Amino acid sequence: MSPGRTATFVTTAAALAWLLLMPASSQANFVTAQPNGKVLVTVARGNEAVIARLDRDGKLDRDFGQRGFASPTDRRMGGISGLVVGPSGKIDVAGRFLGIPRPREFVMQLRKNGTLDGSFGTNGVAVPLPTTLEMGGLAMTPDGHLLVGAASGTPQCFGFPTSDPCRDFQLVARMNPNGQLDPSFGEDGVTEIPVYSTYVDLALAPDGRITTGTLAFPPSMQADGLPVSYVSRLLADGSLDQTFGAGTGYVEVRTPVSRVELSGELTYAGGSVDGLFGAAVLGSDGSIDQAFGSDGAFSDRIGQVAGSSGDLLREANGDLLIAGPVASDCRPRHPVRPDQSRCRLSATVVRVSASGDVDTDFGDDGVAKIAMSKSRKVLDGGAVELLDSGDGLRMTMPIFNGPRQDVLRPDSPSAFAVAALRNNGSLDHRYGDRGVSLIPNEVR
Repeated sequence: MSPGRTATFVTTAAALAWLLLMPASSQANFVTAQPNGKVLVTVARGNEAVIARLDRDGKLDRDFGQRGFASPTDRRMGGISGLVVGPSGKIDVAGRFLGIPRPREFVMQLRKNGTLDGSFGTNGVAVPLPTTLEMGGLAMTPDGHLLVGAASGTPQCFGFPTSDPCRDFQLVARMNPNGQLDPSFGEDGVTEIPVYSTYVDLALAPDGRITTGTLAFPPSMQADGLPVSYVSRLLADGSLDQTFGAGTGYVEVRTPVSRVELSGELTYAGGSVDGLFGAAVLGSDGSIDQAFGSDGAFSDRIGQVAGSSGDLLREANGDLLIAGPVASDCRPRHPVRPDQSRCRLSATVVRVSASGDVDTDFGDDGVAKIAMSKSRKVLDGGAVELLDSGDGLRMTMPIFNGPRQDVLRPDSPSAFAVAALRNNGSLDHRYGDRGVSLIPNEVR
């Protein structure tokens, strides 16, 4: 039995609810920067995932893709789970195609202008992992190899009838620059880590070791109200690092983990989920750094938003920025959709010092709440992502402005907002429209 099964379940129904509410790849948004400072952000256009590019001032760059949006294949993308830009400016994308035909999961490579690079994989698209998995994050090695993560997400582990055994695991694959699996890594290019996983984030150390982080079970599924997450480490050849986690190669942490970042021998793991913001610092052997925060962790419940997730960003001075969506001014449940609350959502950022204390000079006593849109939201959730663009901090969040569609879907927001923040947590009004650039969700 894998470590994921040791977590405390509330009920099988609660587990199913988490599967329905957790941020899947089709709901997630990712943001990264090209070397020229232009920002790439994944957005939804209708029910299709595409990539938009913004100029440094927040305006849509219409020289990218088709009038600012790239959807470069004949098959529409149903979700994007990873986005990385190489030193040459080429864009690598992980995700899942819409529709039933297999394969659905993919990694593709785009040129700087958003068109497919046919020298990668097969006509620009590669399929590195089994098609039953949920694609995770991407990372790139200095020599141009791609690392891609994937989660098992096996429904039978949540009580669904099946003849297959329940197995919890995450996979990490390494791909050569041409899009083919690197057989010198793991077993024929793929390594399995025996922990339950929802979304796999990847961080690469200078010596080639790979650290992964994943949130396994949210606070609502735990008797003590704290989440269960896992941080794992692989050696450069893909084998589990037995010096990490008392010989297992992985450790359990009781804080949300949306992102892992590395600094020297330390691992910073954190993020937010369901309004709980948290972070932990791990030493070179995976032990919790008890000098950080309270008993080795920072944790603060700022708000409650079902099924939402956030991000972690380590600044150059060692401070941590933790982001996530937070609800406020909630009204009674929607009369037509009583399962969905009506709250105003704010993209919220907390700055935590290197010692694990809130920086009260940031925002309002350490918390900056950015109202991306004034309208009351009908749908819950929507991930918040952070980026140091080189021109300052950028933050992106999907916006839900009410029942624009006949069927309300959490993966069909009204718009995507990209905000520019000053160092003190306030909006930089020189960017976009008074600090916020809105990208509408419109069917082309």
